[in-house]
Amino acid sequence: MASTNFITIRQRVCDKLYAGRRPIRGTATGGSTSTVVDSGHALSGATADRFDHHWIKIATSTDGAAPQPQVRQISEGGYTAASGTFTVPSVFTAAVAAGDTYEIHELFHPDEIDTIANDFLRQLWVPTHFPLSAQLLVNDDNDMESTATITGMWSNSSGTLTKATSPLMDGAQVLKVAATAANGYAFPLANFSCNPNLQYVTAALCAVTDGDSARLRLIDVTNTATIDETAAVTLTDWQEMVIQWTPPSGCRSMQARLMSVADTDESFWDQFQTWVLGRYSYILPSWISMRQQVIKIVGYRIGDGSIGGDMDYIANRSEGIPLPWSFDREDWAGTNEVRVHVDCPSGYRPFIVARKPVTAVSYDYGTDGTGTTANTVPLTSQQVDMVVMGVYGELCRRLSLTCDEEDRANYVREALRGEAQYRAGVKQFGLGEPVSRQTPQRIAAVMR
Repeated sequence: MASTNFITIRQRVCDKLYAGRRPIRGTATGGSTSTVVDSGHALSGATADRFDHHWIKIATSTDGAAPQPQVRQISEGGYTAASGTFTVPSVFTAAVAAGDTYEIHELFHPDEIDTIANDFLRQLWVPTHFPLSAQLLVNDDNDMESTATITGMWSNSSGTLTKATSPLMDGAQVLKVAATAANGYAFPLANFSCNPNLQYVTAALCAVTDGDSARLRLIDVTNTATIDETAAVTLTDWQEMVIQWTPPSGCRSMQARLMSVADTDESFWDQFQTWVLGRYSYILPSWISMRQQVIKIVGYRIGDGSIGGDMDYIANRSEGIPLPWSFDREDWAGTNEVRVHVDCPSGYRPFIVARKPVTAVSYDYGTDGTGTTANTVPLTSQQVDMVVMGVYGELCRRLSLTCDEEDRANYVREALRGEAQYRAGVKQFGLGEPVSRQTPQRIAAVMR
């Protein structure tokens, strides 16, 4: 799945909104808690009041820490053209350093642009491929796409867990397990409650760093024993790790372990799921709140045996086939509102394809604006162009309400152009809200 950094959306909007006005953004060559210095933007002939009351945002810092992502207003008379220095009356919490990047905003506070961008993103619904599972993880992280704190979804033993953007199978990130001792592993924060009268299959996709190895292990938590485990996968290409199992006598709880075998080994995981052979009722991920979101449910035949030879298989060997399914019940008050009944035969992994609403982004980076991991939206560059035009059009509409008569017609024209291109893009890319299509009924009017 393609993705674009959220910061890119704001900066591309600014490229259109502030076209011809310099500087829009740049890279600091120095600074302090009260100044941003960019010798490359020393504007010959500019007066000290050139940037009065403009907002300056530290977009990135070299270490991902403060003053990223702080915003301050430039002082009255706070621009020194000879050196390219911008002075702020309210200081940053840390000094601006060479290599930090910044943005200058004249007409709108950058947070307002972000809010409008999120308003447009929340109107989009992206077709999404999600592993159907009887064990739904916290934040629906079966597909490893959640950007929430890992410690809220996964725990670990003798390993370090991170979300990585390479190698990728589906989506924009995977779970990386870096062992700090032999058999370091990740496991879901909550164990899976199982029924001894059912047959289960647990699976995940796995790839490793060249020379390393990994395995999937299932633990009978009730009896503190191993249920089963796959062979040690050693291939850097993605492999399917699949274990078909029946709960041992007395077993009421299972824990899956995504394991890096040797000390310092690195393994990468995606599409973790546990399902029931035959017909079973599944709770769907929390982002599916309407029947109309569901496009289809498909099964992928488990691939040929890999070189490990023990429940590890070559991925991507067959196309998906439709699985028999139906809606089971809806509970609008529930966290997971929609359920489905699915009939899954042996040898197939079940996946749901549904339209997922795009989630609003709170910060450019991380959970509080710091860090170097950029927050993304699941859109291609062309789809981002569509969002940029929508945001640009809305900003122009707001400007048309406050500008003088001379500029109003131009802003209104740009607002209409931006809105039209956004709506055309939503239709072109099929990102519109799913709607219920009812059969029209003809009503005959009788004249008396």
